[in-house]
Amino acid sequence: MSQSSAVTRVTFRPKGGTYIPVLTCPSGDIYQAYQGGASNGYTVIPDWEADTSKQPIVYFVATSSRVAEGIAIPTAIEWYYNSTKLSFDNTGLCTTTNYINYFQQVSREDGIPGLKILKNLVVVSGLLSGTITAKATVSYGNITDQLEADYTVRIEKQTGSPYRVTIAAADDNLFTIRTENGSVKIKAVVYDGDMELTTGLTYKWYRATGGSWTQVTTLTTATVTITADMVDSYSQYKVEVFKDGEMLGFDTETIIDASDPVIILMNPTPENETIEDEGDTVKYSPSCVTRGDTSKTPISDFIGKFQFIFSDSKGNLLYSTTASGKTKEATATITYAMCSQANSDIDVIIMADSSL
Repeated sequence: MSQSSAVTRVTFRPKGGTYIPVLTCPSGDIYQAYQGGASNGYTVIPDWEADTSKQPIVYFVATSSRVAEGIAIPTAIEWYYNSTKLSFDNTGLCTTTNYINYFQQVSREDGIPGLKILKNLVVVSGLLSGTITAKATVSYGNITDQLEADYTVRIEKQTGSPYRVTIAAADDNLFTIRTENGSVKIKAVVYDGDMELTTGLTYKWYRATGGSWTQVTTLTTATVTITADMVDSYSQYKVEVFKDGEMLGFDTETIIDASDPVIILMNPTPENETIEDEGDTVKYSPSCVTRGDTSKTPISDFIGKFQFIFSDSKGNLLYSTTASGKTKEATATITYAMCSQANSDIDVIIMADSSL
């Protein structure tokens, strides 16, 4: 294998590079828009209380460089919303003051834990975006690690175009390839307000390669299949959706190949990948290792042969190795200025290529 790649977000907190935990929603980005005001009430889109079929679930997925199968199932997990720890009754319903019956703790048949949102979050979140946090305990042999991941629930006033594009999972794999030569299906979903559009649309799919987006011309439909040979450990895909030649919007999603024998350890400094104050930075000094190698010995062919892409939460490019005139780098740094420009979390893609 000559290539590998990895992704993260500056709010993720991988433990010592051994695990990469993420919160992911198979139905697409979690989002609520509102109209109106406190005097006459708020109209919320989508309305999770009026249409329970649209109630989203976030799942905690932790890929591991320690185990060959690539997915680690937590032995315990705690959930938080906007830093408030949530408690649950024996049916899984939230019993925390201010959030009673807003959330439900759930679990898939394969043991992957999740948090379901039952009520609209616009008012209880103060008309501001909220953060779901999972703090999980995972074990490997007699070694126990604490992992943490965040997910932003976007809440904003409805203005401008009513169209919204999101990438959803079209199977039960949570955007993750788990077997050698496996695949996942993903789907571009378009909403006009609260209604899903399905006719008269065309699609362009892209893959992040070499520091830029490259169109995958073989992918032209709403639902597409991503195979293992199209993913280097972690690969990011983007879809643009058009109607009558006009682009309605775009979205990006990360596809994980948990079966890939080569995995990138991102080695961030600081480990919590968080920028708060002017002058703060997050520096990545990645290395490639063989999945299952507990010694985490770097593969020599990949040393110093990385390309980086930093983008905001909407996929707009902030920095890339190739755009800066370089072919490869050993390290790259996110700055406070980048965060200010993005006004959001920053998505990170790291690609390794031994041929560079």
